[in-house]
Amino acid sequence: MGRLQLGLFVIVLGAVAILGSGCVDLFSCAPPPSGFGACTPGASSCGGGPSDPVPDTRDDGAVDITSFPAGNPPAGVILSVPNEGRLHVDSDSNPTYATNPPASGPHFEVPADTGFYCDQLATGHWVHSLEHGYIVILFDPQRTGPLAEPTLRSLLAIVPVSASFGNQKLVITPYSGLPHALCVVAWNRQLYLDWPDVGAILSFYQTYIDQGPEQEA
Repeated sequence: MGRLQLGLFVIVLGAVAILGSGCVDLFSCAPPPSGFGACTPGASSCGGGPSDPVPDTRDDGAVDITSFPAGNPPAGVILSVPNEGRLHVDSDSNPTYATNPPASGPHFEVPADTGFYCDQLATGHWVHSLEHGYIVILFDPQRTGPLAEPTLRSLLAIVPVSASFGNQKLVITPYSGLPHALCVVAWNRQLYLDWPDVGAILSFYQTYIDQGPEQEA
């Protein structure tokens, strides 16, 4: 049994136990965010943090993503991604980012809640979740293979809750065009993976949960 199959087997056993208690539904699709929140429809911006980049001074051993060729980051290395500000923009807009996928930057007023999204979320929603200290797992369905989805869904049964707010902070969404199968994202941090390495994902989650610049549940 390979690492991926073994990891999936262990996780699903735990997930089944939790499902039996009625605590979590691993099989539904999270509904897409809706509404404008405090934003006025049609406005070009609506508050939030500064639009200018804010340098990240954490000394956590992350490697600067700009030290690698553009579009060709390594897998298995925690990367520091240059900050792109945190301005709120209208949900009808199409914010652009210097890094694809981003790890900060302009975003919609309404963040994405914890869950597995069957359809690709608009980037502006999950970038707002990053600002609140969420972890986002992006996966490319063209690269991940058939075992990825149940493995990723099962993470929702095992990731711990925020010590500060008491809720899980994990968004999982398809994202086409990744240079690797998955990208795990926190505010200003990324980890690319070629398969759903549960141990690496949990370690990243536990390290970077609640480290966004806006402390929200």
